[in-house]
Formats: sequence, C-alpha cells, structure tokens
Amino acid sequence: MSMLLLIGIIIITSLFWLFNQTSMKWLKYGKFSRRSNFVINQHNYYMEEVQLKSYREAFSVYEKTIDEIYRYGKMIDMNYDLYDWTVTYIQFKDITIGIKLYRPLHTIQLVQSEKHMQIRTMEADNPFS
Repeated sequence: MSMLLLIGIIIITSLFWLFNQTSMKWLKYGKFSRRSNFVINQHNYYMEEVQLKSYREAFSVYEKTIDEIYRYGKMIDMNYDLYDWTVTYIQFKDITIGIKLYRPLHTIQLVQSEKHMQIRTMEADNPFS
C-alpha cells in the first residue's frame, strides 16, 4: 500500500512539474500583473504582463527581455517600428512573439503564438490589449 502511495506522489509531482514547464514565464522582471490564454481569428495566444516603477526601468527591462528572447532559438524574422521601438515582433521556427512597452503605464506586455505564424498575421490579429 505504501509503495502505491509513493508511486502516486511521484506521478502527481511529475505532472505538476510538467504543467509548470509548459506555462513558460518570459517576463522575469517587474511586478507580475496578469497572464492569460486567448484566441483571435482562430489563433491561440499566451500573454504575460508586468508593471514597473518608472519609464526608465520599463524601457531597460523591455530591452533586456528582447535580448533574452533572441536566445530562444534561431530567429527567422523580426519586425519593429524604426521610429518607435515600443513594439517588436520576433518569429522563430515554432512560435512568434510580440512584445510591447506601454509608455504612460510603465507596463510591458508579451504575447506568444501557440505555434508558428507569420509576423504580418500576428500584427493583423493585434493581440495587445
């Protein structure tokens, strides 16, 4: 009976660990404010948002997070506004990520597609809210 209990605990612990691994946290800095999954035009998205104390801190974290995202894998494409660096899209083989800095709110929002998609498709969905 105790062996069965031990196996049950191991299975539950493994499932809990696996669940936490699949809900990857991209935004590691700032005060976590929300996380959600949603669908736009039949595309599944995962979103994280953090708040920071000042614009300077938010911009620094925004740049640092983009640098960390680059290390995810081989980048296929990237798009950003040349005059306003507050929205960046990065496409990888398996996912596409969009990250936005909301200036007056000192908030950073990151949206990740569930699977591979073109940047222009994600831009058309406009997943930032």
